[in-house]
Amino acid sequence: MDTQAVAQRVEIACEELGLDPESAHRMIGQILRPELVEAAHRQQSLVDENVRLCSELQRIREERDQALAIQREIMQLLEVKSPGRIIHNLRNVLNECVLLRTLLPPE
Repeated sequence: MDTQAVAQRVEIACEELGLDPESAHRMIGQILRPELVEAAHRQQSLVDENVRLCSELQRIREERDQALAIQREIMQLLEVKSPGRIIHNLRNVLNECVLLRTLLPPE
């Protein structure tokens, strides 16, 4: 039995079952064009992957925002206007701590 004959039998069966014509045409389309079903599955996989990636992007944005907030707080504590100065000033602070430990007698 060829696919056209199967399609006709599906259409008749759908009518007998009282299914709407749209459902019948969808089933017939799946019989006559199985590649469309595969394409729909691929499309759903892409949609699922897109949802996963959007969730991951949101998580990364939240992490970035948190890191920027910490960076701003460090800049404020070190009284620097540029993020590039954080490391420089932090080294200076650490060097001063080492110098103070060296100069002050242990208690």
